[in-house]
Amino acid sequence: MEDDNNVLMATAALLERWGCEVQTARSAQGLITDCDIIVADYDLGTAANGLDCIENIRAARGWDVPALIVTSREVEVVLESLQGAEVSVLSKPLRPSELRLNLLSVRERRVNTP
Repeated sequence: MEDDNNVLMATAALLERWGCEVQTARSAQGLITDCDIIVADYDLGTAANGLDCIENIRAARGWDVPALIVTSREVEVVLESLQGAEVSVLSKPLRPSELRLNLLSVRERRVNTP
């Protein structure tokens, strides 16, 4: 989930090259709840932020879907807002190798999988 269409399309293309099945949304209104891992921008340009969207997806799925937040803010500021939520935070600009490593990491630590 990313409000910048160029970043959204570039990230989706990268994930697809890695063999991922990708669903995209630009805002909370476009939420996709049928997913195995969530990658969300923190600032979506709306009242809802990436963490809100992750929590909504997790509630709809009934389990803690592994999630990454990508942000241009200071990571420490975003980490404080997580209030204990099991979410990894990455800084923009994001290097593909960093994204891949973190995707593999969150996939390995699935919590409360159905």
